[in-house]
Amino acid sequence: MSIAGIYKIENTKYGLIGADAGGVTKAPVVATTSPTTVGIFNVVPAGDDRYSISMIATNTFLPEQLLTMNDGNKIYGVKQSSTGSSAPLSWYIYEDTAQRGQYVIMSSDYKLWSLSSGKAGTQVQYKGLTAKQLENVKQVVSGKQLFSRHLLAADSNDTLTEEPNWKFTPATEEPPKPLSPGRYTIKDVKNGAINVECSGNNDAYLNVVSATQAAVWNVTQVGTTGWEYNINLDETTVSSAEKDKGPANNRSGMLAVARNPGVQADTWLIHPLQLAGTYMVLLVDHSYGPLHWALDSHKAGTQVTVNYDTKDVDPTICFWEFRGA
Repeated sequence: MSIAGIYKIENTKYGLIGADAGGVTKAPVVATTSPTTVGIFNVVPAGDDRYSISMIATNTFLPEQLLTMNDGNKIYGVKQSSTGSSAPLSWYIYEDTAQRGQYVIMSSDYKLWSLSSGKAGTQVQYKGLTAKQLENVKQVVSGKQLFSRHLLAADSNDTLTEEPNWKFTPATEEPPKPLSPGRYTIKDVKNGAINVECSGNNDAYLNVVSATQAAVWNVTQVGTTGWEYNINLDETTVSSAEKDKGPANNRSGMLAVARNPGVQADTWLIHPLQLAGTYMVLLVDHSYGPLHWALDSHKAGTQVTVNYDTKDVDPTICFWEFRGA
């Protein structure tokens, strides 16, 4: 039975999985409890009962093929250009004849995907088998018998304490598409609209801040990836002398627009999320990691930061709505 298609993948005991990284080449495959971080996986036949499994969408990275691979005893999604030849790029997928509709996912060297907890962020493991389990599973791969869960519990030395069975639920969601160029107001999902204001004694900059009235921005695509943009002030928000100027991360992790025409604005990657109409805004230059916009208060005048994710911060302060103006 072929299982090729677009799916959400769910551990039968601990729930759905997704990815836990942004703007990088290596994304841990983890348990998730949030609908905005559930992974969409493309399962493609690779011959000899094997399949490639790639993540094509979550809120943590752009829609692209991230091949599932092992590193040590953990599973990651890795950009195809970053993969090496030593790690398996395809997986055996066998239905459990004792639990129809449930499957095991196994590498070419007979190690299983498994999950030890449903706690968000728990990484999918890559587990080896005991000698007896290995003997049984090789019989399945050779076609001499069908797979059944009891084959993994046929050894008194069994150390497989994690849950190895998985469900594949067809996904109806399409991967998110790039933001269309246009005139927009920009609002933080948690803390509201942003505008610009003079930066106190230093009038060389307009700070990008929380405000009751939203600024209007002209958003235009640049480059060849389809995800990179210039974000510039519209003349309805500022004077004609300041229009078409865009923000930059040029003030110690704070977002500001330089009034000096000689100061170049940054180019931004506007990253669509699975939560419809929401985005992350990241610095295209990843020399220092995936820096992105965040607004941690709705108090008027709070400046937008350009910073890293931290596990202690509500992720919705990093999610943005672009509304047509």
